[in-house]
Amino acid sequence: MKVITLTFLILLTACASVKAVVILQYHHISDTTPAITSLSPKLFEQHLAYLQTNNFTVLSIEQLLSGLQDKKPFPNKSVVITFDDGYRSIYDTAFPLLKRYNYPFTVFVQTAPLEKGLRQFMNWQELEELIANGGAIGNHSVNHDHLIPKSDSYSKKRLERHVKFEISEAQKALSGNLSKVVNVFAYPYGEFSQLTKKVVKRLGYVAMGQHSGAASWQSDLQALPRFPMGGRYGKMDDFSLKVNSLAFLDVQTRLLDQRRDIGISHLLPSLQKRPRLQIEFLKQGVGRSALVNGIRCYASDGSELVKAIESDNKIIFSMKNDVIEGRSRFNCTAPSAQKNRFFWLSQPLISVDSNGGYY
Repeated sequence: MKVITLTFLILLTACASVKAVVILQYHHISDTTPAITSLSPKLFEQHLAYLQTNNFTVLSIEQLLSGLQDKKPFPNKSVVITFDDGYRSIYDTAFPLLKRYNYPFTVFVQTAPLEKGLRQFMNWQELEELIANGGAIGNHSVNHDHLIPKSDSYSKKRLERHVKFEISEAQKALSGNLSKVVNVFAYPYGEFSQLTKKVVKRLGYVAMGQHSGAASWQSDLQALPRFPMGGRYGKMDDFSLKVNSLAFLDVQTRLLDQRRDIGISHLLPSLQKRPRLQIEFLKQGVGRSALVNGIRCYASDGSELVKAIESDNKIIFSMKNDVIEGRSRFNCTAPSAQKNRFFWLSQPLISVDSNGGYY
């Protein structure tokens, strides 16, 4: 069996509520922009009010990084607010609300639209104003290109050059025009590969995807999870569920192919239509049995995965249907001892289309 491990180590202890943080991802805050990436101003304000009323701690990106990298405990019910792309509605609508609540936030900026002066995006002066008022600016590439291979046969060297260019040139533009930029990168479309992550790490960045789940001390620092808020996501019942989520801790997950060989990557080859998910609980402890029995996983089409308990600490989940083309995920949850709070992890998947390409 060819063993190339795809591993995500995620902590699981009784102190989960102070070892995890929920990272929220927004795009447009508007009633007039594309619905799939938009949240209404009214609903966004309801999100902020919920955080305040329910005693959440909203952390800055610097506090997030310090906690994750130095393994410092987070306050109970910690949240980080992020925006992707740098759209004008962030400045016009979200920013005044964030100032009113005195909440820190981070905007990940693609730089080509700013260099071109496109009106639907903020400009450099407005971004500087955000920095002066509790905001942080991070890197979201130059052109918002796909940073994964076009297909299995795509040149690794060509991809590596492209990733380096998109990140490094964007950082030059950001640093040259703004007083402060954080070394955090948000993947366009939430897409990454094993090679992309290696390049990002070599360049010295922490990076964020958009697969869901709470982040913890052992989350992959080149693929931190975020909960997208927009389109069909973000209504108050959905928001309250996700913002209260906890990170699975001391858990190892692996993708398996139909033969149960360990998958090379979450970029699935054309013959891999029904990958399996293996979850192993690494430590003995009070509550492990309840988690093994209580965990459920779902595919992006809403179907529940078939659960097979292999041992007292290992489970394999299998799909009922073929994986959908393009970006999808497995979402896994389990109830916790805390009322209305669930453990949550997400395994991203990218499957080839009918032409054998990833995009």
